[in-house]
Formats: sequence, C-alpha cells, structure tokens
Amino acid sequence: YQRTIWIAGTAVVLLILLGFCIYYYERHRRVVLMIDQEKKHVKEVTFIAEHDELTSLYNRRGGKRIIAKAISSHRPGYLCILDIDLFKHVNDTFGHDVGDKVLKAVAEQLASLKDQVAVRLGGDEFCSYCTAKITDEEYRKRISKFFEAIKAIRIPEMGDEQISVSMGAIYYDGKQSESFDNLFREADQRLYKSKQTKGCHLTL
Repeated sequence: YQRTIWIAGTAVVLLILLGFCIYYYERHRRVVLMIDQEKKHVKEVTFIAEHDELTSLYNRRGGKRIIAKAISSHRPGYLCILDIDLFKHVNDTFGHDVGDKVLKAVAEQLASLKDQVAVRLGGDEFCSYCTAKITDEEYRKRISKFFEAIKAIRIPEMGDEQISVSMGAIYYDGKQSESFDNLFREADQRLYKSKQTKGCHLTL
C-alpha cells in the first residue's frame, strides 16, 4: 500500500513538473516568436524608410547613409550622379505612367552594375557609389556598356524614341578625410558639363 502511495505521489510530482516545463517552454516559445516578429517588423519598416517605392533602389536618406559610411571609412570609390535627359518631355508627351516605366527601366540597369550602391535621389535623378577596384579607363568602359543598355531600352508607348542619360562622376581615393556632401557637389558639377552634350555622356 505504501509503495502504491509512493508511486502515485511520485507520478503526481512528475506530472506537476512536466506541466511547469510545458508552461515555461510555451512561454519561452511565444516570447521568441514575438521577438522574431518584432525584428521582422523593424526590418520591414527600415526597408520602407530607406528604399524608393517605385524602383526599390535606396532612396536619398538610405543611400546617403550607406555611401557616407563608406566614405567616412576611407573606402575608395566612384561617386556618380545621373539624370535622364529630357525627362519632362517624356512626362508631358506620353504621360506620367510612361515616365514611371522609364524610371524603373533606368533603375533596373543601374542596379545591375556590380560592386556599387544604387540610389534614386528623387524625380529623374539617381546616384551610385562604385567600390570596384578598377581604373578610370575600366570605369569608363563599364559606363559605356551601361549607356548601350540604356539606349537599348524600348518602352512600347514611346515607339522608337530612345532614352538617354547624363552622368557626372568623381573618384575618391580614400587617402584623405572627405565628406559625402563635398564629393556630391563635385560630381554634380561634372553632371552639369555632361548635360551640355547631347545623348549619353559621362564627365569623370
């Protein structure tokens, strides 16, 4: 009889302990799940805050943060500013829906370039920071291929009308302290020079 009582008591204690284990396991699992969901939510919010809705490239805020961090870390690279030639004409002639298609097509080609951060600054203006270890001549060749890809874009509503872009770029060698804003102004001056030439053109 005492043996039966001992076995029954032990079983009750074990069941209680098992119940506590299950309770705390479930509680821990729910906490971990909540943390994972919160991390996912923060990641989604951060992505939305730092990316352009139309093109999925970094927006001005996100792109500047990433590029400025690379520059402050003395990471060499080519800072380039690009805008689409006669983009107002596209919007005025074919409508803003077609203008959006042009923006997305240009963004897709810009994003396809390797070793770089691609950014839509706003409107038809983009920028990129290329960190590939290449010479000026190699960079020019890379941009020439990019220009060919841009010229090959066809938007049905635009018929045979070609898209062209202008680019201004400056190389930062990483040897001295520099700021994003200063390099951006230098690249912007070169973009202005490129705009004086008809068709796809790079001033480096």
